Amino acid sequence: MTLLRSVRLHIAFVITNLRGSGSDRVLLKTADGLIGLGHRVDIVLLTPGIRKPQEIPTAARPVLSESASDGELSI
Repeated sequence: MTLLRSVRLHIAFVITNLRGSGSDRVLLKTADGLIGLGHRVDIVLLTPGIRKPQEIPTAARPVLSESASDGELSI
């Protein structure tokens, strides 16, 4: 049994938004695969924008971050 199958992880992907780019599709496919292995997945968006919400895996949790005035990320 591989490590990814034997240990349940909580994984967070951070991306600017989900407006339909190629990187969005790769992230969503990867998230779906990890969920299929039993892991928890959060998708942290730095700016609002989800082009096709129906493509987000149902078990994934989209999270909108807030940027602090000094430029640091606050989740």
